[in-house]
Amino acid sequence: MIITRLRNALLRVVAVALLAVMLLPLSGNVAWACLCDQFSPTAAAGNAATVLTGVVRGRVSPPEGTRSEDRVEFNVETV
Repeated sequence: MIITRLRNALLRVVAVALLAVMLLPLSGNVAWACLCDQFSPTAAAGNAATVLTGVVRGRVSPPEGTRSEDRVEFNVETV
């Protein structure tokens, strides 16, 4: 009788753990693509706080495992 109760309790724990693991992919953040290509340069500049022109020097990726975003370095020609 005690063994049956223990077995049933263990089965419930395993079932709950399995359900929790199956739901993990649903908890991820949604990624949204950039919509900036939908605007003309003039329209985008009209909505921007600052407009720069320049030449891109390179892209610096953050260390693996961090939540930082890539950084783009460029030489500014006009502001």
